Amino acid sequence: EETVLHGFNTEHVYSAPHLTMDSHVLCPQVKLETVDPKTCSPKEYLETFIFPVLLPGMASLLHQAKKEKCFERKRTKFIACD
Repeated sequence: EETVLHGFNTEHVYSAPHLTMDSHVLCPQVKLETVDPKTCSPKEYLETFIFPVLLPGMASLLHQAKKEKCFERKRTKFIACD
């Protein structure tokens, strides 16, 4: 099932094999006709203009960090007791 959020295709962004749409919480959709970026509420602005760009980027960043093993503890040969 393809999900479109404010004209933004989330299937394209979450196409990595390990990611599923069930693991992501999507923001509620707001109709584009009724949202004016200069007069809408901060919540509507974030959900309409910021989150559709920011959240997929953050997901991609975390995916790449995991791929590069950034979350694993690095072992060193230094022994502090010596």
